[in-house]
Amino acid sequence: MCDKQLEVIKKQFFCGVPVTEIDWKDFLEHLSWEDQELFIQQTVDSSDNILHPLRVSYQKAFVKYVLDRLGTSEAVHDVVYNAFGRLVATPNTGDSFKHYRVSEQLNLILKENANFISEGTTGLCTWQAGIALAEWCVQNQEIFKGKTLHLAQKLRKS
Repeated sequence: MCDKQLEVIKKQFFCGVPVTEIDWKDFLEHLSWEDQELFIQQTVDSSDNILHPLRVSYQKAFVKYVLDRLGTSEAVHDVVYNAFGRLVATPNTGDSFKHYRVSEQLNLILKENANFISEGTTGLCTWQAGIALAEWCVQNQEIFKGKTLHLAQKLRKS
């Protein structure tokens, strides 16, 4: 298994990239029995996903895609089937998360909830522009050193 490709797929998984848009290349075609187990452990069964789970429907689509591609190979590991069975039995809840690795030292975990629309928000999901802004802020930290902004105070002064 190519560790570099695994890292790319994991990053895309945790960001919730649509399954068909993940940069799979030929990753699934070369997964050994042991690699399949490791792959599931580092994605849907990872402690990060257990603690702050991605949308259940997304995870089901992810594992279904993997099953469909692995089904053409010699054998599919039980851990893949078990993950899919568990996800099928898991009800969709309102809360889900997306994980963004901004830098080696910073991971952003954002909570999303479709019920937020009742509070007047737009889009029901994280906007890519927000992620780009967060990455830019991390890369340009010196601009923000020693500065604070209390939005409530600024709004009261306006």
